Amino acid sequence: TKPRIDLEIAKNGGLINYKEKLQKKINEIVRFIDRTEPCLAKGIYSKQVHAGHIYSRGSNPTIKFNLHNIHRQSAQSNRFQNEDGLLRERLMQEYGVDYYNFVSELRRTPSLHYSNDEYKAFYKKSCKLFNALNKSLKTFKTVKERIEERNRINTELNIYDKEYCLFNK
Repeated sequence: TKPRIDLEIAKNGGLINYKEKLQKKINEIVRFIDRTEPCLAKGIYSKQVHAGHIYSRGSNPTIKFNLHNIHRQSAQSNRFQNEDGLLRERLMQEYGVDYYNFVSELRRTPSLHYSNDEYKAFYKKSCKLFNALNKSLKTFKTVKERIEERNRINTELNIYDKEYCLFNK
């Protein structure tokens, strides 16, 4: 069964779905971490960079918030699902087979069953993490640095059990 999402009413009378807001903020965090790097799939720099999911949100909704499943991808590349295989291939080339296997195993992550209030708390935490990152202006130039930052943020958000948050090779 699908988890029930309680929606909060905004001041303008609209509904606030914190699950969607959380996804946008996590995507923003990923784009910040990877901002100095070219599109993972195509190896080109692009003015419009998306946060591309290695395993799509539609077919793997449980891992859509896991930063290890999300990497920089040009808008053009992200729009063409036939490039998802290229994205996975380049992930293996750049990050190594062990990391690729770890990301592949994330698909075993148990389903998430959080309320809208819990997603709101995750969203607020993600905003604080992003603001601190943005203020620091730190760059993550090496694969190791980008993995460590994904580990740190996944752990601090605490959406997933630690085994699904940390890559340790």
